[in-house]
Amino acid sequence: MQITENYLSLPSNTLQVEDYLYQHHYSPESIESTISATGITSFHVCDSGFTHFCIQTFQCLINDHNVNFSSVGSIIVVSQSFDDRIPSISTRLQKLLELPSSTFCIDVIDGCSGFIKALNLAKSLLESSCEEVLIVSGDLNSQLTINSHPSTRVLFGDGISVTKIQRSPSLFQPQILLFNDGDNSDKITCSFSENTLRMNGFEVFRFARTEVPKLIKIYLRNNSLQYNYFDVIILHQASKLVVDAIVKKMDRSCNPSLYFNCSTIGNIGAGSIGSWVALSSDFPLHTILKALVVGFGSGLSWGLAEVNFNLNTNTTIYV
Repeated sequence: MQITENYLSLPSNTLQVEDYLYQHHYSPESIESTISATGITSFHVCDSGFTHFCIQTFQCLINDHNVNFSSVGSIIVVSQSFDDRIPSISTRLQKLLELPSSTFCIDVIDGCSGFIKALNLAKSLLESSCEEVLIVSGDLNSQLTINSHPSTRVLFGDGISVTKIQRSPSLFQPQILLFNDGDNSDKITCSFSENTLRMNGFEVFRFARTEVPKLIKIYLRNNSLQYNYFDVIILHQASKLVVDAIVKKMDRSCNPSLYFNCSTIGNIGAGSIGSWVALSSDFPLHTILKALVVGFGSGLSWGLAEVNFNLNTNTTIYV
């Protein structure tokens, strides 16, 4: 299983965190400390619904970037900001891309570890008769955070990643681990009736700082691996504070690719792995890289996947 193409799609409109916090009567000192901790200086904001944004994204990829989707045998859409119950976005995209009716389509409601779950589905599909899987993942968080506390809203941006996954020509078989711990304490919540995301920042921080380093260390130990076995280790882009805390609890020989690089887009949920890749200017094309990708967040859930990157295309588009 290898990732061959990666696109990050962002709305054209942006919101500056400094301006937003100033409008909410934050002092200059508070604004500075907030931006320093989160690492987020701006994020993109969409003025349409999630379905429309997804369709616009694919129209742009087809018409303006000449992307060919004819080999796709399955479409997986992962998001927490679906705006329509029926029909599914995955089937709408199947129709738009003129794929056969036999195309396996599924919408998955999930957040920050959703990309790992999608990889697990993709692995199963590729092991059967499917040759190429398309994962569409991400959120229009601004529609869920418009009434949230400012300290929560400035963490989450709008955007989706579009990722093509194919069978690996080698015998490489990815390993995927997934865990859940039901969030009955309401650490991260957003009901359909209120449509307002609420988050206990301290509890979420403690969860990520505790569980994620433990998961990575156990995985390495059980497979007799060292950090430098991987060419790249990609953490879900929750915030600079969270990423830095996880890295500090890991071995000092960590791969230097571990960092927060989404300062201009924020956390886009399940799309954050794809966004990390798209925003990494030193991510080489036409080169096989062994990667460990780690997701964690709402659920509560956390997981990791070992996957190869062999990118032909890696770019950002604006819709």
